[in-house]
This record gives sequence, structure tokens and C-alpha cells, in this order.
Amino acid sequence: MSFTNEEIVEYYNTTQNHYEAGWRLKTNLAMHYGIWYDSTKNLDEALMNTNRKVMELGGIKSSDRVLDAGCGVGGTSIFVHQNSGANVTGITLSQKQVDFGTKAIESRGISEGIDLQVQDFCKTTFADNTFDVIYAIESMCHAPNLEDFLKECYRILKPGGRLVVSDYFLTPKGGEKDHPVIRKWMDSWAMMSIDTDSNFEQYGKNQGFSSVTFHDFGDEVRKSSNRMYYGSMAFAINFELYNLTHPNVSRFAKGHYKSGIYQYKARKRGLWRYKMAVLTKS
Repeated sequence: MSFTNEEIVEYYNTTQNHYEAGWRLKTNLAMHYGIWYDSTKNLDEALMNTNRKVMELGGIKSSDRVLDAGCGVGGTSIFVHQNSGANVTGITLSQKQVDFGTKAIESRGISEGIDLQVQDFCKTTFADNTFDVIYAIESMCHAPNLEDFLKECYRILKPGGRLVVSDYFLTPKGGEKDHPVIRKWMDSWAMMSIDTDSNFEQYGKNQGFSSVTFHDFGDEVRKSSNRMYYGSMAFAINFELYNLTHPNVSRFAKGHYKSGIYQYKARKRGLWRYKMAVLTKS
């Protein structure tokens, strides 16, 4: 299934309250998987670990101009700016997310260094060679076409610039066919683009990136995946009762709880791994 930009906005706007309830969105401003190490104590720490690893792999420093491509409510933009001093621009399709993130920025007393905008990361208004680093955390999966996303990133990156993608990659087992569990998961999260790392590497090289390296965090996100699954199972009856008594509930919100089950089943079957890819513009 393909989704329009308007449908992706509908997904995030109508399910944001689920992220607020189950993923502590108002506290950590994160809508992604958390990376758990042996020393990680809780979800909040795990989510910050993901932000920190993306910043580390991007080699982000204070003099860099950085793009957060698919910034959600701006949590990683805030983290990167506060921990590196870099100037960060975050873009999302959702005005609701921009408004939420802007309030979070203001509440933290940040007056400059972060700018959140409504833009399509496959068709931005930025000039060529604008950014030193671009990162995309679990947002590339919403692109209609991976090569279009990579082409635009290449265009707006400076020579020598880095693109860090933190997302879901199909295993050879999951990439053999349009697996029904993967399809159900993608439909429930309005995702369009998940592929194998080998295909992704080729797409990157087709666009001119000189190197593509992968870092596998499939084991480190296991607890995040489990948390989604158990939360979905625990509240399944509540969601179904709510759907029965609220027939006009949005289509994405109606079955959103099932996504936690689908991603878990797909992971347990070895159909996908969580990886960070680093691409360098020559």
C-alpha cells in the first residue's frame, strides 16, 4: 500500500496521544525505538541512547549545520543541539508536531540554534550543499521511494557530508517476498519503504554516495520491541471496546495498537533488524 503525505500526517496527528500514553512523549519527546545496553535503567535512557548514537555516528560538532529529516516533535533536534552546540533544522510533514516541538523548545529556554519546519524531506526548499550532516530516525520508512529520499539528501549535503539513517532493514528472509506480517506492520504505521541493507547500499551508491556502512542494533532494541508488544496485548480489549463505542475513530487510531504486535512477530521471525547506516557524500 502507498500513502499520500496527507495520510502520513493523519497517521501521526491521530495517534500522537498513543505515543504520549505509551512512550512518555511529553517527557522524552521521542517516537523511536530505544537502544538498551546492560547499564540502561529505563525507557527514557534507552531513547536518549538512540539519539546519542546517531549524533556519534554523524560526527556532529558545534560548527555543523544539521538537518533532522522527519523530526517528529523535535526531541532529537533538541538533544543534538544541547549536546553538540550544532545548529539544527528539523522538518516534518505535520504542523501539529511542529507546534508541539516548538513549545518544548521554548519551555527549555532555547532561543536559537533549532528551527522546526513543515517540509517534505524528498522535496525540500534548501539550496544545494547546505548541510554538513543529515540524520533520519525511523522516518525514511515513510518515503514513497528510497532513491528519491537519498537523491534529495545527496543534493543538500555538502561535499564530505554524512547521512545517518536509523531505521528498519529487512533480512534476506524478510525480503524474499511481500511478507504478510511485514505488510500488516507497514500498513498500521503508514510506512512505504523498507528494504534489505544490500539493496539500500546499492541505492546509495547509485545516487553518488562514496561509502555506506551499517551498524546493527537489532539486539539492543529488543526490549523496546517487547515493550510495544506487551503494551499492545495488555490494552487490546480496551482499544476494541473504545472502537465499538466510538465508530468515528480515525482509521489509523482504530488499529494502531496492532502495530506493536506486528512489529514483534516480524522481529521474532527474523524478518527485520534495526540498523544505522552511515553514508558519505564524495
